[in-house]
Amino acid sequence: MSADEVTLLALDLATRPSIIAARVAGVTQAVRGVSTHPLADLGARVRDVLGQATPEVVGVVTGPGSVLGLRAGAAFVRTYASATGATLVPLHTGEAVAASVPDEPVLWVVAPVGRGRVSLVATERGQVVSEAIVGVEELRIPRGEPVAGPGLARGLIGEGRSTGVVEPTGNGLLAALVRRWRAGESADPHSLAVRYSVDAGVRLPRRFAEGGGRP
Repeated sequence: MSADEVTLLALDLATRPSIIAARVAGVTQAVRGVSTHPLADLGARVRDVLGQATPEVVGVVTGPGSVLGLRAGAAFVRTYASATGATLVPLHTGEAVAASVPDEPVLWVVAPVGRGRVSLVATERGQVVSEAIVGVEELRIPRGEPVAGPGLARGLIGEGRSTGVVEPTGNGLLAALVRRWRAGESADPHSLAVRYSVDAGVRLPRRFAEGGGRP
């Protein structure tokens, strides 16, 4: 079955600006800057992009990211996927940005996750190959490496070859969902786990923190 024949819903509430995207009959709709308070408002925004359709596959970014956004996204999709019987697919914070820049086979993705920290993710052809949660003051990008993500808007990048301020697009978020769904990945709604930035406990190797080489 083609991805265009499947009704898709994907939520990224882990970074700013948040985004919800849906694909119904091959047509993508997306909304940004979604409020998560209360969850009833989140449900209304989902209806905005889905209309009367019911998704067969639901994706949600499970981190790393902001505590409030991840909690809201997880709480919503646990109930929603259980009620609709949709296949639930967890997504990584960096995947939607990487999928939004398909011309860069290797890419560093930088996204603020709150409390003065950022998610730094290395991707190759859209796949996450390494990640770290670091303080802004620790952030170093190897010279000449392509860099993208919402973090560029906040002046977080020093060296590195900027690909531009890339925020996840609706099509990028859905492309990441389709890739994982086709690979057979899914999660039980009741056991869906999220990873908060403050709990990640990951640090860059010294050589990378000093600006040389991939982790």
